[in-house]
Amino acid sequence: MARNRTMSEHHGAWLRRMKMAVRRVATPDRVNPVLGEGVGGPEGSPHTFVMVCGPGFDVRVPNAACTIRLGMCRGFAQVGVRYQLVSVFELARVLPTLRSPFVCLTVYDFENLSRAARQLLRDVPHCVWVNPWFDDLERLYAEYSLPDPRLPEPIARRVADCNPAFVWAPVPPGCLQFYQSWARLGLRVESVLLACDTTRYFPDPDNDLYRDVDMAFVGGYRSYKDVQYEKYLRPYEDRLRVFGYDRWPYRGYGGLLPDDHERILYQNVRVCPALSEPHAEVMGDIVERVFKIMGSGGLAIPDVIPFYRELFSDDEILLPGNMAEYHEMVRQALDDGELNARYREAGRQAVLQRHTYAARARQIGRLLGVPMANGVGSRDTVPLQGVNG
Repeated sequence: MARNRTMSEHHGAWLRRMKMAVRRVATPDRVNPVLGEGVGGPEGSPHTFVMVCGPGFDVRVPNAACTIRLGMCRGFAQVGVRYQLVSVFELARVLPTLRSPFVCLTVYDFENLSRAARQLLRDVPHCVWVNPWFDDLERLYAEYSLPDPRLPEPIARRVADCNPAFVWAPVPPGCLQFYQSWARLGLRVESVLLACDTTRYFPDPDNDLYRDVDMAFVGGYRSYKDVQYEKYLRPYEDRLRVFGYDRWPYRGYGGLLPDDHERILYQNVRVCPALSEPHAEVMGDIVERVFKIMGSGGLAIPDVIPFYRELFSDDEILLPGNMAEYHEMVRQALDDGELNARYREAGRQAVLQRHTYAARARQIGRLLGVPMANGVGSRDTVPLQGVNG
């Protein structure tokens, strides 16, 4: 039975690669990542940070896939490292041309990496962003009506065969047990949280846009998140403005938010709910949203995710322990100007001290053994823990 399943996974992986190859020839604009100029940072850097980008990536579209990758790149530039965006389909050609490269990929990139690229990676320091993988995954994801995030086992084997320095997940150290199956492959598993891109999210005190808005949320509408929306957003529909790519079934839907308005909205709205994925209450997936809001000088109130206590102290963030506390904190933040201002300032300072992409760049550099120059956001006091297989 196991042998038949493995054969089926091999066939499925081969079939997906063939379909992707056909799509790249027939509709290259829909498949090849759009990288723009794709380079930045000091030209004299002794190293090059390589961010691999796969199908669907478009530097012109500021979705999570874009802002996270560009945030990482800009973080490395802030600590003195040249960066380059590279298409997953071009890695084998580009990698040998770069100065002392080190590479960041996602597990999905291994569906499209050529054999030549995988061979090169074995001799290049690299890390891989991986999905959850643990024994009870199927039951837990079914409980939240989520699709199974696991890729076929041959893809996981490709990751292991390339011998990455570590694989990582954007969860606090206390949640790494949800990635234990990667450790069983002999891989080092690390916590590398998402963060704030301080070149994109920062205060603009003289801008009064959106000061008349009580609450706001920015994000695409996803029906599987309705359970979160109904609990955390719907009770405030009369005071809430929502912006995003997909039309929201809310009276306050404002359409797409201009790119340069996002940080201004966070800064000037009285309260920004910082919602996560539905299963984050168990697995600790910390999304980029909370760091963006706080880094812009806004007041973020997250959903009931206890793992935020591994990132922030009680005087840095309003963190509810249950739904009743969430509603009370929202009420306080809307009505108490002094409390609102105090948490805005404390939250922004916490982000600048510990949760910038420059801090993450230093962390990744340490884990890969790549020296970093002095630069912006060098302080990183988040404890580092790993699971070694």
